[in-house]
Amino acid sequence: MPPAHPDRRDVLLAGAAALAAGYADLAAAPVRSPAPVSAAADPPLPAGMIAQFGSPRFRCPKDPTALKLSPRGRYILAFTETALYIFETATGQLTGELTLPDDYKFLLQFPDEDTAVIPINPWPAGNIALLRVDLRSAAALRIPTKINLLPEEEAVLSPDVTGFVVSFGDRVRYFALPHGRKVWVAHDDIVLDPKPCFSPDGRLLAVAMIDAVVVYDVQSGTVVYRFPAKNGPGEPYLAFTPDGQKLAYDRSEMVVWTLATGNRRVIENTIFPSSLFVGATEYVCWTRTDQKCGFEATSWDRPERVRRFEVPAFYDSRHDADRQSERVVAANAQIAVTNLDGGGLVVWDTPTGKILPQSVDPPCALMSPCFGPTGRILARPWSPTPPAGWWSWDVSTGAVRRFGPWEQAWLSPDERYVARAEKRCAETLLEIELTGTTDGHRICGLLIPGGESSPPWFSGDGTLLAATDNVSHLYTRRLPGGRQQVITLGKGRNRVTELVDFSHTGRTAVLTSRDSDVPGTDQEICVVDVAAGEVLHRFQFGDTLAVGSISRDGTRFLIWKADKSSTGQYDSVIRIVVYDTATGTILSESLDYFVTFPDSHFPARFSPDNRAVVVPVSTHEVVVRELVDGGGIRKRFHTRGTATGAAFGPDGTALAITSCDAPLNLWDYRGLRAAHPAPEPVAVHRAWDDLTGFDAAGAFAAIQTLARAPDLSLPLIRKKLPPAVPVAETRVRQLVGDLGAPDYPTRARADAALRALGRHATASLKAEYDLATDPERRSRLAAILSSSPRRTPSQLRVIRAVEAVEWIGTPDAARLLRAWADGASGALLTTEAQAALRRLRPVSG
Repeated sequence: MPPAHPDRRDVLLAGAAALAAGYADLAAAPVRSPAPVSAAADPPLPAGMIAQFGSPRFRCPKDPTALKLSPRGRYILAFTETALYIFETATGQLTGELTLPDDYKFLLQFPDEDTAVIPINPWPAGNIALLRVDLRSAAALRIPTKINLLPEEEAVLSPDVTGFVVSFGDRVRYFALPHGRKVWVAHDDIVLDPKPCFSPDGRLLAVAMIDAVVVYDVQSGTVVYRFPAKNGPGEPYLAFTPDGQKLAYDRSEMVVWTLATGNRRVIENTIFPSSLFVGATEYVCWTRTDQKCGFEATSWDRPERVRRFEVPAFYDSRHDADRQSERVVAANAQIAVTNLDGGGLVVWDTPTGKILPQSVDPPCALMSPCFGPTGRILARPWSPTPPAGWWSWDVSTGAVRRFGPWEQAWLSPDERYVARAEKRCAETLLEIELTGTTDGHRICGLLIPGGESSPPWFSGDGTLLAATDNVSHLYTRRLPGGRQQVITLGKGRNRVTELVDFSHTGRTAVLTSRDSDVPGTDQEICVVDVAAGEVLHRFQFGDTLAVGSISRDGTRFLIWKADKSSTGQYDSVIRIVVYDTATGTILSESLDYFVTFPDSHFPARFSPDNRAVVVPVSTHEVVVRELVDGGGIRKRFHTRGTATGAAFGPDGTALAITSCDAPLNLWDYRGLRAAHPAPEPVAVHRAWDDLTGFDAAGAFAAIQTLARAPDLSLPLIRKKLPPAVPVAETRVRQLVGDLGAPDYPTRARADAALRALGRHATASLKAEYDLATDPERRSRLAAILSSSPRRTPSQLRVIRAVEAVEWIGTPDAARLLRAWADGASGALLTTEAQAALRRLRPVSG
């Protein structure tokens, strides 16, 4: 070995020369690392959030593409394609976030525990730059160098950030920082992959050649060792052990050389580069067998001694085996970490293999939140693999239950049943077997011919089980002891059919299907009356992407659709159309609006009062749209990670959103839970005026204002909005007659008056249309009868005023609703008040 050379960090930190070269920030004396912080509670909830179920600790907003650990494991660095997320290991808290340039590299180094330096390789060519990141705050400084890099060259930074090695073709060049001077050049037949690597102390450099691995002294460029090596088709791997005493290399077989003696040893049954050295002879690797997959630690000196790492609670690693190529891992002597679906990080204590107490639970992102009938909220893993577990929280106390791990199983919303699909009779018959969650005893099942089915679905109250086959049949069974029912959705066609949504009791269902012979075309949505066993409505869409949803009470359904553009991609122009389930007539239709098409769109969900719908409009934004006046946006909810689901609570006051940055957040949708200053009388009167506005957000704020001041708003609303009175037939006939008046102002006033009468005058208008002979009169009556479902300002005020009174919910508010409900039959105010009264009383859905 050459004589020990001085510590080059002292040279780097000398000060004057570095400052002259523009490296003042890098050259500053490092700040002492703070003492380790003990695990802390989660940060306080943001304004408007009622509860957070599941911890936000160690959550990356997107699946990371690389993970790195600071030298002593104080920080975990998660890289995505565009950002760096910094987590404090002791607490799991996200301490910083940094947007990265497009040309950054993962080959970073740590000059000290609190600092990372990331190389930025220019593209296609130019001078290398360094990005110095303070891991305590994510503050970053970009520092230029004078080292020029050609398009085909790759540069590796030394561990102490005192130099770069650049290799390509037959040359290895070493450049010193901060001035970028070329120190030495060596010539040999270099292998591009694996990349050169430095020893942990930065004194040695290992480079893979065609027939050998050469180790250079970094200061002088002298060849210290040359180890003969084979090159084959295996995954390339080159690394020093953490103590710097051994060198591992893999191209066709895993070989470890002891530097001091040159001894060579072949390591069997390892999977590199997924194996990571955490000691002189110990390494951590991801293993997979038919029974399991997961982390384990072993040593090549004692291969029989294997320490298996703890598996995350209620996480079935077998389902994850095929996806492990998408995982990234990092490990050192202190901790080991990997990512699960949705950016969640699981962190282990390396010496013991135990999951750290501050690690996440649940360990993966969740989706499809569902409020059960017992006051709990459920969600399942966000993953392309079958659900392996379910999480359930008590909404009032936060008490958690975990169900699973299961293989291809689904949990009922009341948490009483588990449905599993199993093949029977030589795979010509599929049975969806229902068992109890507490004792596992069989209860009943669904028998589906053909051996294939959709995933099973439960109704919201857990009393109905259903699934579909691939030949347009819906199979249902009332629980626990009902008979199996088969509903034919279409004859003579083989279609891939999926159940999309149920009303709360399962009386009505929405299904989507497509032609099994031509995937992606001829999409169809069916609305089915399950109780009657018949298809109510059928819609065909061709290449349009269409998703259906149904309201909790089953009286409304909607279709969310996006057309394909000329490029074959789905347009970012979305339309939401709401229909009456009984008649199929359009009740409201959103205006086209532009969105960033979500990475993982999920079905829109109705509010319990059918006045709004929650829908994703981008990967990181969920909005609540009003279902009148073109579907204006009432409220926006932003997520840092991909939004994976949303649902209203049973009473409509809360909104649950699942996303990759937090398992499940419960938001105060109406904004009435937190204390607010009592509105002044002038604000209440202004809110009454704002109820007529076409700005959905402003009208929503007006409803909130009225609901927060019941002592002022109820007398005002009672005075301004008396119960509807019957429309006299003579008045209708008079207005119809005025439609044919010779002067335009009279015709216009009659037209507006007839439109303001609303739907309760439809029968009279149809009768007048049948009797009318004047062309002008018939034309105007036809336009009124076929008019858009968009409401007039006065109708908007009626709908929103009833909503405000329903929100208040006091006995005085109920009396006002009853007075309105006793008004003229069919009037808008009457029907809205009657529906509100039904929701205020506990009735079956």
